[in-house]
Amino acid sequence: MSQGLNPQFVKLLTNNQSALYAFIVSRMGSVDQANDVLQEANLKLCKKADEFDSERPFLAWAFTFARFEVMAWRKKQQRSRLARLSPTYLFRPPRQTVSHLPAQCCTRWHRGLRPQIRRARLAC
Repeated sequence: MSQGLNPQFVKLLTNNQSALYAFIVSRMGSVDQANDVLQEANLKLCKKADEFDSERPFLAWAFTFARFEVMAWRKKQQRSRLARLSPTYLFRPPRQTVSHLPAQCCTRWHRGLRPQIRRARLAC
């Protein structure tokens, strides 16, 4: 890649952008972030351009990169969803436990929480 990309590779990549985009959208089920995933796949493809075997089908090789980028996007989405959960949801004791425990036990559990989570829990 330091010497530049092979013109044939660039032509293959640009001619197949719509097919790559359609493949990514079909895997993601969402058009919103498909352009970002396509961009990431294009970057990876360019970095690995010297490993491409011109005797093999380009699109199959490119779809492999796109598939891995979609999987990375999904993993990132799952992590960000977990991070967006409210502290009250994450640290709330199970309802069935609270109903039959003595009040002092719940108070002891509540005191063990970090102060900002304790305030959020009291607001519920």
